[in-house]
Amino acid sequence: MEGEISGVVDWPETSWGPAWLDVAHCTTYLAMLHGAEAATRFTDAYRKLDPAAATTTDPRYWEVLDIVGYLPDPTKVAQPWRDAGCDVSDGQARARLEDRLAEVLDTRPPGTSPRLTR
Repeated sequence: MEGEISGVVDWPETSWGPAWLDVAHCTTYLAMLHGAEAATRFTDAYRKLDPAAATTTDPRYWEVLDIVGYLPDPTKVAQPWRDAGCDVSDGQARARLEDRLAEVLDTRPPGTSPRLTR
């Protein structure tokens, strides 16, 4: 549609893959910057925009995969944020990520079993 965003290109790491991996990556950054609640709100909003996506795969798989990639040391992203003026310490980013991971593991989307599905 003209005048609307139809996609986002991540040039440094372009690839084909599931949309939920991009959503998960965004929620990881939101969690580090703003806390687990902000990440959950984003995931919920995405689910509302694309309800079919939530029934074809368990998004928690992608979220756990992405979060673990930044633990235990989120310095590689927190330091550039500090350099840009964001007030987030490594410890704060780590604690927020750990909170997000616990939240992801404690929830289950509609229509899935309590464990991560394969």
